[in-house]
Amino acid sequence: MHSITILAISAAVALAAPADLTSQSKAVELQFGRQYTYKEIADLSAKKPAQTWLQPPPPAKELPTSDTLTNVAVTGEFNCIAGGFIVGSMAAQIQLSPSAPNAQVTWQNVDSVDGFSAGSTTSVGKTSGQQSTTNVAHHDFCRAFRHRICTYRFESTFSVNVDGGNKKISGSAAAEPVMKENCITLQPGGKAECPKPGTTGCMVQDWE
Repeated sequence: MHSITILAISAAVALAAPADLTSQSKAVELQFGRQYTYKEIADLSAKKPAQTWLQPPPPAKELPTSDTLTNVAVTGEFNCIAGGFIVGSMAAQIQLSPSAPNAQVTWQNVDSVDGFSAGSTTSVGKTSGQQSTTNVAHHDFCRAFRHRICTYRFESTFSVNVDGGNKKISGSAAAEPVMKENCITLQPGGKAECPKPGTTGCMVQDWE
């Protein structure tokens, strides 16, 4: 058994920002399901140290791998209408359980994955040649920019390849990620909570 290194970054923390974006209003991280007043968000913004959302990522994690265990990670940098420069990152562990007639693949969060579209398990049919199975991972987070509350959904399709005999994993990958933004404006004297994920896409700048 050996190990690989992946960079685990919370989607709620940006790596760095272009110079023209570093002066934008400070982003405040919000909790889903909680209502915030106009004044409360203003107070939170006032107390937040300048540019903490530009902090560098945490150290990389060492994760084990084997013939039946692997990891997949993705990081994307986006330009969003309201939020400006946003970075999203996720990592998942993939485990193969060989069985007849199908091999079962288990998907598990390692960093920032809130859920998988196909659930935590998928199957690979036992046929000749290389087989594969996919799962769409997502991470949701919410921010306030002054008095605009925005929810973001970061998504990527993770895939894993299994050899024809379903005995070992032969590779894994992440597809180009997407970021979707949905914002509401909080008026003076009003209150609101984080909106549901929307459909407005952010422009991808770079990803790996």
